[in-house]
Amino acid sequence: LNILLKGLKTDFGKSGVEIKKTGSGLEYYKLKKGKDEFYIHKSSGLLCVSFMDEGMSSILGALTSNQKDSEFVKKKKLHEATEVTTENLNVYLNPVMLFQAINPLMKDASKSFLHALEHFADNAFLDIKFDDGAVYFNGFTHDSDTAFTFANCLKTQKPIPFSLKSMLPNRTLSFAYLGISDGVLFKHNLEEYSWSSDKPLQDGWSVLHKTFQINVDDVYKEIRGEVVLVEVLNRFKTIDKLIYIKPVSIEKARGQYNEMALGVLDQDKDLVREQYKDVEITQMGEFDFPGKVFGSYFSGFESTYYAAIGDYIVLSESPQPLKALVNDMEEDEVWSRSLEKNFLVERYFTDANFGFYVDLNQAITWLNSNLSPKGQASLKGMDDLLSQVGMFSIQITNENEKLFTSMISVFEGNDKRETVEVVTPETLEDASVLN
Repeated sequence: LNILLKGLKTDFGKSGVEIKKTGSGLEYYKLKKGKDEFYIHKSSGLLCVSFMDEGMSSILGALTSNQKDSEFVKKKKLHEATEVTTENLNVYLNPVMLFQAINPLMKDASKSFLHALEHFADNAFLDIKFDDGAVYFNGFTHDSDTAFTFANCLKTQKPIPFSLKSMLPNRTLSFAYLGISDGVLFKHNLEEYSWSSDKPLQDGWSVLHKTFQINVDDVYKEIRGEVVLVEVLNRFKTIDKLIYIKPVSIEKARGQYNEMALGVLDQDKDLVREQYKDVEITQMGEFDFPGKVFGSYFSGFESTYYAAIGDYIVLSESPQPLKALVNDMEEDEVWSRSLEKNFLVERYFTDANFGFYVDLNQAITWLNSNLSPKGQASLKGMDDLLSQVGMFSIQITNENEKLFTSMISVFEGNDKRETVEVVTPETLEDASVLN
C-alpha cells in the first residue's frame, strides 16, 4: 500500500491526497486530481477501492458492523459460498443492480429481457478460470429467501438435454431456453412467481382465457423438454424470432394448437393454413400468443403462426421464418451438420434448466438490434474487440435444488480440440477441485 500511495502521490500531487476517517475511526485516503476522485483503504489484508465517497463509506460500514447485521452476511447462501478459500478470481452478480445498469442502454422493444433479468434470482457467486482461448465462470445462482424469483421455478425441474441442434439454423444469432421436465409443476411455480414479480403474466393468461378461450394450464401440461426463443438473421439482414416448444407428443400437440386456433376464429371462418413442402403452417391469430403464455421475455409478436416441425411446435410472427427454417433443414444448413457447431454443443452444452447463447461473430448486428442509441454509443470503437470473441453462453442446472451456473466466453482462433477439465456440479462441491 505504501508503494501504491507513493506512486499515487507522485501522480496526484501531495495536495491531492487527503486522509479521511469514518464515524467509527477507520482511516481511508481521498485522491483528487481535477474532477477525478478516488478512494482507497487497506485493513486486515483487504484492499478496498471506490470512485465514490459514499461507496467507500458503505464498504467500511459493512466491515465494522456486527456480522449478524451485515446485509452481505444476511444472505446465508451467499455467505457460505464466499467462505470457500480459492486463489482464483471470483465475481458476485446482483441481477437487480445489473438491471438498473443495463436498462438505459437497451431499446424499449428489447427491455422484456431486462424485466426477466430483474426478477431472475437474488444473486450469483462465480469462480473464474482462464484457459486457452476461453474464460470459464462456474458457481451457483441463489434464489431469494424473501421473494419468489424465477430461479425458484427452476429448482423444481430436472435438467433437460439440449437436443435442438438438428433444427438450429447456422444463421442463429442468439437463443435462450428453458428446460422443463414437468410442465404442470412449472406452471404452478410460475403462477407463484408471477404474483410477486410478474403481474403482467397473470394478465396475459386472463386475456387468453376470457378473450380466446385458451386454457394456459393445458398448454403447459403438454410441455416436456425445451422452450426456446431463437433469433436468426434473415436474408434482409434483419432479425426474425422463432420459438420452439418440445411437447410430450407432437401429434397431440398439433391437434391442441389447431383447437386453440379454431377457438380464436369466428365460428363462420376457417383456419388460415398454408402447405409449404411437407410442413403445414397455420395462423394462430393477430395477437402475441407466446408473450401471453410464457411471459415478457417471449413477447413482441404482433401475430402468431405455428407449424409442427420434427418433434417441436415452432412459432413465428409470419410464415416466412418458418419456411426459411424448413429450407435450412432441407439444405443441411443447421448446427448438427456443422463441425464447428457440433463441437460447441458437445463441449459446452450439457443438460440444463436454463441457457443463453449469443454468437458474437455477428455481435454488431445483434447489439444494434437490441441497444438504444446511448448503448450503441458506449460500444463505439469496440468492433475489433468484439470480433475477437466467438461466443458467449450461460447454463443453469438444478442439482439437488442447487442451481449450478456456468458461463463461458470463447475467443476467436481457439480451434484447439484437446480435452480440458470442465467443472461440474459434483466437482464444484469438492474444495480441492475449486482451489
